[in-house]
Amino acid sequence: MAMAIGVHDLMYQARAIENDTFQTFQIFAVATVIYLAGSTLLMVLGNHFEGIAKRDRRSANA
Repeated sequence: MAMAIGVHDLMYQARAIENDTFQTFQIFAVATVIYLAGSTLLMVLGNHFEGIAKRDRRSANA
């Protein structure tokens, strides 16, 4: 859900910058890289914290 809101805001800002600079490809390429970096970071952090939670559950059951 948070990434869906972030995409809307990111694309809105990219369109605003594109309207000022007329550099469509470059602006949307940078916006895409920012989105991919953010979602990859969230995915890695989610996996990391999921692993921590699994280890904690295993140690509590032992």
